[in-house]
Amino acid sequence: MKLTAKAVEKLRHEGALHFRDIKDDGTPGLYLRILASGEKRWIMRYKLGPKTRIGTFGDASKIGLADARAKAFAWHTIIREGRDPASEERRKTAAERRLPSVTAFAGEYIERHAKPNKRSWHEDERLLRHDVLPVIGDLRIDTVGRRDIVLLLDSIRDRGAAVLANRALAVTRRMFAFAVERGVIEASPFAGVRASRETPRARTLSDDELQRLWAATASASPGIEPATRLALRLLLLTGARAGEVCGAPWDEISTEAAEWVIPGERTKNGREHRIPLSDAAMEIVQEAAALRQGDWLLPAARGAGHVTTGGVLEAVQRVIGSGVTVHDIRRSVATGLQRLGIRLEVTEAVLNHVSGTRAGVVGIYQRHDWRAEKRAALDAWARHILALVAGEAAGGNVVPLPPSRAAG
Repeated sequence: MKLTAKAVEKLRHEGALHFRDIKDDGTPGLYLRILASGEKRWIMRYKLGPKTRIGTFGDASKIGLADARAKAFAWHTIIREGRDPASEERRKTAAERRLPSVTAFAGEYIERHAKPNKRSWHEDERLLRHDVLPVIGDLRIDTVGRRDIVLLLDSIRDRGAAVLANRALAVTRRMFAFAVERGVIEASPFAGVRASRETPRARTLSDDELQRLWAATASASPGIEPATRLALRLLLLTGARAGEVCGAPWDEISTEAAEWVIPGERTKNGREHRIPLSDAAMEIVQEAAALRQGDWLLPAARGAGHVTTGGVLEAVQRVIGSGVTVHDIRRSVATGLQRLGIRLEVTEAVLNHVSGTRAGVVGIYQRHDWRAEKRAALDAWARHILALVAGEAAGGNVVPLPPSRAAG
């Protein structure tokens, strides 16, 4: 039969054989093979010398009829020259597996190294996709030299993004080290390549920017996916890290206790982190419940999984500007709590920092969990945000915190 795209979609397996081959009368040698499992593949029957051979084009759900026909005609050109297109394609595939392009190996790095070993693998994927692969992705991985890496980093630094260049350097260096480990290349081209000197960021959001961010993430606001909008508000109300918010499953949320418990395997310092949820934060949880599609608090808009830090970054930059980062929100919460008169050790507990007053010997013997103080601090912070939005001067409305019950 002369196949059509609709026929390819509707045709089903019939009979007792393991597969059913349906010839495309419009293309010499092209067949749609339907397996008993329902899987559909494109195959081509052709003669080379006295033998009839079969070559496979691939999954019909990924290769459309037009592309299959175009490939069949390309194979006929090769056959007329006395060459075997299936053998040539196998050799090409084998060569690409041994020495892939940077883009092809980046996929292997994400799947086989970043995902199994890094909670922040989404950030690696975003950096590679946005900043690295557009520059060196088409190069075969064994041809990448130090000069290519230097030009890549210069292209990022020339945008005024020295810190981003360092992050791109770190993930690309790790990827090439993994390529050495996998036997894809013999040596990494990163010898002698240095990171830029970084000046610690001090950027915090102004009151006006906090108001703009809150307004832009209202339920009726267009342009931001619902789960991303809720992620931004939860970041602003809790001071949690972006990866912790984006990757939160529902079983970390206790609606009865109005508390979010992040297990140690999901925190940067490996310690369980309990975040009291203010009334405003609980409203975010309730909105998320209306979107619920599975195990994630904030599901991805399309496909499986949850919202990503990259998507959240893009959203906040659309609202505030290209110079802001997601971590600036967390820094703004810390600074805002200090402006409200919250004690430093309580702010550190809210942020789950193990530095400053909670480090060293003090951290070993100081076992108070600051739960009541954290709740009072985050309640005060939520009231401050809502007061800003309402146009009230909330800076002086500091709520007295319960006295410390520090263990001796």
